[in-house]
Amino acid sequence: MWDPKETKNVVVFGGTGAQGKSVVTHLAATGLYNITVPTRDPTAPAAQALLTHPNTHLLHASYTTTAGLRAIFEHQDAAFISFNSFAIREPDELYWTIRAYEIAAASGVKHFVYSGAPNRLAAHGYDERFRNAHNAPTAQMAWTVVTRGVYIEMLGSLLRPVRAGDGTFVFAAPIGEGSVPLMPLDDYGALVKWVLRYPGESVGRRVAGAPFVTTWVELVGAFEEATGMQAVFRDVTKEEWFEGIKGYIDPEERMPRGVAEDDETATTLRKSFGAWWDLWKFNERDLEAEGRQRGSMEGVNPGRPKSVVDWMRRTGYDGGLKEALKMKKDEEA
Repeated sequence: MWDPKETKNVVVFGGTGAQGKSVVTHLAATGLYNITVPTRDPTAPAAQALLTHPNTHLLHASYTTTAGLRAIFEHQDAAFISFNSFAIREPDELYWTIRAYEIAAASGVKHFVYSGAPNRLAAHGYDERFRNAHNAPTAQMAWTVVTRGVYIEMLGSLLRPVRAGDGTFVFAAPIGEGSVPLMPLDDYGALVKWVLRYPGESVGRRVAGAPFVTTWVELVGAFEEATGMQAVFRDVTKEEWFEGIKGYIDPEERMPRGVAEDDETATTLRKSFGAWWDLWKFNERDLEAEGRQRGSMEGVNPGRPKSVVDWMRRTGYDGGLKEALKMKKDEEA
């Protein structure tokens, strides 16, 4: 095991995205690292905004070429890897994840930190109904997989409520009594910072955050407690939910954008998020594990929100639109 004090140079893939920005923010705040963010467009506003952080640099490079990966990993001690599932074909993501690991190892990178998720598809017996672009199983230097929840900030975009004529906020979702693990973006950066500072505890492990596992009935209760405003949960069909988001995003949009019409590896928002909702509708909670994770995150990210209510109060959440997803921002650019 190397001395973590030797980790000086860190490359952050996906640094302009919601999760990557949190990682850059936390690492830069320590003053311990020189941070490199590879990007296809260094002039983009999201990329330029990262330069406000100390010791943070942009590198014009692509992670979908061997030459690009070699340039990205040169002189790096550690790497955080998060690919944009909305911007790359699934087989390409699998291939370039493997190549990134191989080239990182050959380049002398000491610690490869991958943003993954529990293999929920396997937990459901590989039923195609649950197969979606957000939970595809992935492959294997020293490594750590950081497992995540659902961005709680999505409550300001795809998951936000609609205000009825009488002022009531309607949280509509095809989830029944199921639950969703909601996790603040700030936790991602704190978790990756901890992984890099304590490799003795993180190498060779899946390191989980501590999301707030929440039913939509509980979400409504949290909203009313935090805001004092009235809200209701409406259990809808997936078809009704997709109809409701049409004003925000096209459910028939093919992903990744620009993919050929005859490409069988492509999917649509409807297909991917339809399976995504089924995962949560049939999600089985492990209350004991949730308690352990909350306890461990206290040491990783002291001062984090204690609950969904606490998060809503701290952020001034009021059910309005507040975009956090890069997929939507890219569409509007």
